[in-house]
Amino acid sequence: MNNGSSSPFGAAVAADSPEYAVQQFLQKLNGDDMADIAALFSRKSTGLAKTIREGKASADKLSELKSGVADSKALPSWTMQGKRVVVLEHADNNQAGGGFAAPMQSSGRSGRDQTNKAKPTLKVQFTVVQEEGQMLIQDIRISNTTAQIRPRNQRNR
Repeated sequence: MNNGSSSPFGAAVAADSPEYAVQQFLQKLNGDDMADIAALFSRKSTGLAKTIREGKASADKLSELKSGVADSKALPSWTMQGKRVVVLEHADNNQAGGGFAAPMQSSGRSGRDQTNKAKPTLKVQFTVVQEEGQMLIQDIRISNTTAQIRPRNQRNR
């Protein structure tokens, strides 16, 4: 869990890993230290990453990003089109299961318990690229998703 001093990636993060660039950014964001922040971002950054790199991000957007990464957990990263994708997930803490929904109980003809709603989850996705020998953040996307909940023994057909 990320409480400002700890990392959602654990204690040891290799300096040449995509997670390291994200961890360095999170430390600056949580410490409200945006000095030299541009060094963590690719020259080809886009969207929110470009806005932050240029120092033009609004206080509201930075606050939204900070709340999205607070108490988050890192999902397994993957490679997409030669870029590393690192996702941090911030699930509703009032629900048990750390981001995973409990199985539903069947009730009535629909086979679904209407009291068990899908769980809202905030995800922050970082796209990290290698540029000039170091890993740099190219893009940041914040998304609110609602997990689809299925009874444990059902599968998509």
